[in-house]
Amino acid sequence: MVTVPGGADKKQSVPLKIRFGPGLLGLALALCGGIALGLTARYLLTGNLGKDDERALHAILSAFVLGLIAEVIGVMMTAYSNSKLVLFDLDIDPRQLFPAFILAVLASGVSAVVTWMKGMFGKTS
Repeated sequence: MVTVPGGADKKQSVPLKIRFGPGLLGLALALCGGIALGLTARYLLTGNLGKDDERALHAILSAFVLGLIAEVIGVMMTAYSNSKLVLFDLDIDPRQLFPAFILAVLASGVSAVVTWMKGMFGKTS
């Protein structure tokens, strides 16, 4: 409110459309897509979804839980502290869609995908 000498106080409202992005649904879809791609890559690289004697459903559920935990920890660490997430010398924000997707791929593909990506990008220091 601005007071003008000699004038009466008036309230003025300005309608604004505010959108926060990406939405929770978008992050969930990126996470599920990343988990699916990570499990597919793990299967193509090793021939198994999980360990040798692990059932497929258990491997999928454990990849989902691990991806979800990694995403929540990444979001909390970058949102509520002065931390940053660095993967393969890249500073990423897990609150965005593509980094959430990559984080889920790495969490669900585990060592097979990480080893393959290290070989693809070369040795990082």
